[in-house]
Amino acid sequence: MRYLWIAIISLVFSITAFAQYQGPGTNQGGFVGPSALTEVSKASQVGNAQEDAPCILVGNIVERLNRDRYTFKDESGTVVVNIPPHVFSNTTVTPETKIRLIGEVGGKRHSDQRQDPHVRVRYLEVVK
Repeated sequence: MRYLWIAIISLVFSITAFAQYQGPGTNQGGFVGPSALTEVSKASQVGNAQEDAPCILVGNIVERLNRDRYTFKDESGTVVVNIPPHVFSNTTVTPETKIRLIGEVGGKRHSDQRQDPHVRVRYLEVVK
């Protein structure tokens, strides 16, 4: 019986030896290679970008249009952004506050023109 307990305890503690390091610098899996979606970095690029293209914009919110929609302005122009209230997460933003928005391009595409081009914002941070 004593040998059985020693074997069980040894087995339990040896399981952690198979764990792998998952910190910074390790590949977490997924596809690595060329992408058809190019990242949008300026407000003027949103109208021509593909649906769901990743988007990182730096600029200012200049106007609230309704509950979730705002006018965002950077050095290239303006675009409508959709920011749900939970994305603000207790961050107060004024037209003078420079922010970084991370999200993806939205809007329906009819023929060659995008109807209602906007950015669906998933993350917002104040730029110092």
